[in-house]
Amino acid sequence: MPFRLQLLLLIAFVLVGAMVTYLLLAISLFNEDKLAYVFDLNGTLARTLGAEVELALETEVDKLTAMAPVGKSEGTPKLDARARRNFERYADLLSVELWVKGPKGYARADQQVDAKRLAGFNVTAEQLAAAQAKTPVPWDRIAGDKVWVANGSHAPDIAMVRVAVAVGDDSSVVVVGDLRQDRLLRLFGKSGVYTGYVVTRDGVVLVHPDPAKVVARADLSGTGVAKELQSSKAKDAVTTVTGEGGAEVVGAFSRVFGERLAVIVEIPKSEALATAEALVDKSIYFGIGIVLLALLLAMLFSRVITSPIRKLKEASDVLARGFYDVQVDVSSRNELGALAHSFNEMAGELKDRDTRLKDSLQKLIHSEKLATVGQMSASISHEVRNPMAAIRGLAQLALRSKDPNKVREFVELIEKETDRATDILNTLLMFARKEEADKWHIDISEAVRDACRLPGFQLRKNRVELKLSLDNNLPAVKANPSQLQQVVLNLLMNGIDAVADAQTRDLMVRTYADGGHVCIDVSDTGPGVAEEHRDQLFDAFFTTKPQGKGTGLGLHVCQQIVTEHGGTIVYAGTPAGGALFKIRLPATAWD
Repeated sequence: MPFRLQLLLLIAFVLVGAMVTYLLLAISLFNEDKLAYVFDLNGTLARTLGAEVELALETEVDKLTAMAPVGKSEGTPKLDARARRNFERYADLLSVELWVKGPKGYARADQQVDAKRLAGFNVTAEQLAAAQAKTPVPWDRIAGDKVWVANGSHAPDIAMVRVAVAVGDDSSVVVVGDLRQDRLLRLFGKSGVYTGYVVTRDGVVLVHPDPAKVVARADLSGTGVAKELQSSKAKDAVTTVTGEGGAEVVGAFSRVFGERLAVIVEIPKSEALATAEALVDKSIYFGIGIVLLALLLAMLFSRVITSPIRKLKEASDVLARGFYDVQVDVSSRNELGALAHSFNEMAGELKDRDTRLKDSLQKLIHSEKLATVGQMSASISHEVRNPMAAIRGLAQLALRSKDPNKVREFVELIEKETDRATDILNTLLMFARKEEADKWHIDISEAVRDACRLPGFQLRKNRVELKLSLDNNLPAVKANPSQLQQVVLNLLMNGIDAVADAQTRDLMVRTYADGGHVCIDVSDTGPGVAEEHRDQLFDAFFTTKPQGKGTGLGLHVCQQIVTEHGGTIVYAGTPAGGALFKIRLPATAWD
């Protein structure tokens, strides 16, 4: 077998073996890493969506609580003018019912229904009544739970959430609302990667991207992650289970809203590992290309290597025939060049020796001349055998000196480029899609005043007094009022938690002008923030609240909103030890 063919076969064998080995190793490591990433992403996504769902439902609970009659009234309580105005303002409410507890149990005292909203929702009053009758409030549980949430949907196409809120310590008044699912559905829109939905503690679908499952009130307690939810007592978990179609899925759940509900996120395992399969396919094609390229280069390189050897062989043949003027033209400076140089020196020495022998043997008879030639031939054979053995040994060294790191480099490049196209996750998982909200000139005090109305239930429940000092003559601020209300509301909710164990439970909100800025101060009489935590207050996922109570995203989101409005938010402790957050926004002139 020619040396060149041996070289090609050896290179092909080494390349194919190394690439297959590294490909199998890379796929194994990649699958393990990807599954770990998907586990973390699903868990984080479930908790994040859970926080959004909890916030949305708490907002709806606050709305319904705000519609309850204030103070004692003569006769049967009714929805007062304030409650009816609030109903008109809350566009997601289809119906509000006021139930009052009497000697024979709860009886409906009043109801508010908007016919235009029902028509826009393609629902008649009779269909709404049928849906309400299909989802009665469990009065035996309402006194203890205070809040009840259920799927109020009704075939063929009414998708609603039914919420009941008990007001007062004796739960004598219950406000029941039928809500459209639009806000929650926006959180769980269809994704090409994962499926997210909400179920009750019994596994019944509450919110799902598939409207048919919502309307049918599908019971998923016997399959997938919902089944795992029933058997687990953990608040949140990530696991691999068998999905509805029998395929494996990676799923996560997070219990929210007092563990009345659970947010579930699922992704098919095959989908999660699809990148690895694509890696295999592309690696095979890439490997074939690399092997062919390597063989082509090996052919060229082997030609470069064997060309001096061929010249040496041809020169040896000429030298063996007794022509000592032969010279090998090899310009390389490697071992082959050194061998050729030695061969040329040997040929020159042989030529000189031959010349001297010819001078000394001119008078010898023909037989002696032939004997000398035979002796010289034996000597030449001996001298050539050693260099040829060295040539073979050096060639083997050259073969063994092939750098296999080239193969590793290509494999690592493949792995590195594959990691940058999955964040992504986005960019997971991403999620919650950033939408740029419209901004216009607003009265900051009015926006703050509206925000301070929202946590009324929490204020009363925790016996917290909210003190407002709002300047009604401030310059305008170009902002999105909903987003700024979100900031103020988040700070108020944090303040309510902070003063829960304080002797004085006060929250203070103040608006004022400071130069070219409009400022909002939110302070409380709680213990404040420890010095070692102040640098991390606005970091994502940092929280000092107990596990399961805080997500660590509130202040981070507040900072993002204020920054997008061109302002700043900072923490400053009060002299009495409480927390004080100062928001500064650029002032503008009224249009």
